Amino acid sequence: AYLEEDGLVVIEMENAAQLNGWEVAYTIAGATGSGHINWTGNQFFGQTGNGVLRYFVRISTPGTYRFEWRVAGGFGDDSTLHNDSWLKISGDNFYGLKTNSQVKPRPACQGDPDYDCPEGSSSNGFFKIYGGGLNNFQWAARTSDNDAHQIYATFDAPGVYEIEVNARSSYHSID
Repeated sequence: AYLEEDGLVVIEMENAAQLNGWEVAYTIAGATGSGHINWTGNQFFGQTGNGVLRYFVRISTPGTYRFEWRVAGGFGDDSTLHNDSWLKISGDNFYGLKTNSQVKPRPACQGDPDYDCPEGSSSNGFFKIYGGGLNNFQWAARTSDNDAHQIYATFDAPGVYEIEVNARSSYHSID
């Protein structure tokens, strides 16, 4: 498991135990570690469970953590395309937040009086997470189309938790 230290967990995405169709790439400048990962397979806009990456984190300091990653769209000429993946965090509460608005992925949002469902895609407990520049890594992790919410996970107790990433857009690059 990756270890949390002083409220921070840093993961090199290319170090997943199994890459399941993602490739380690060096095509976008500025990657840290030994490169970045890039999805070059089919697009899965309405379907989770493809190109599954699993990362385990050991949280020693309970609390609420904001999720951010360095991402880029690696194809075409439109930064709003090829810029997203599916994300699920097994914390005690996994949600998106912006001023006066909270969202959870489907189906958890359905019937929850405290949370709305995000605009656009979410499924099976996964958010569609988007952001980044075109062939330019940026710190960005947002959900809810045209209504950007930052991503958070609350961990009520020390322990090992899972972060799962699934392929969604082809040529999405994560550092």
